[in-house]
Amino acid sequence: MDTSLLIPLVLLVPAAGVGLCLLMPSARSVLGVLCITVLVTSLSGVCLTAQVFDRGPATSAGDWLFIDALSAYHLLLLAVVFVFSTIFAIQYFGSHHILDRTAARRF
Repeated sequence: MDTSLLIPLVLLVPAAGVGLCLLMPSARSVLGVLCITVLVTSLSGVCLTAQVFDRGPATSAGDWLFIDALSAYHLLLLAVVFVFSTIFAIQYFGSHHILDRTAARRF
């Protein structure tokens, strides 16, 4: 995929995920949307990082968005942390805790 498409994808998928989470009726469905959002964002971030390391810096949106090797490294690091945090969230909320609005308000 072209880097000029991946840069906005990395930014817009989480924003779309937030919008979908606001529309979800239950906490379990929010967790499902979160998992899909993190997966798509992380995969596009890894692809973008690989392309930047291979081809050099990339721009998008008329050079308003720019990613170089250091930015790509941080994006890769964030993707790894987000994936592991999401896996932990699935384990944590899936088996040990009741996921309702009362429990969420405590935090």
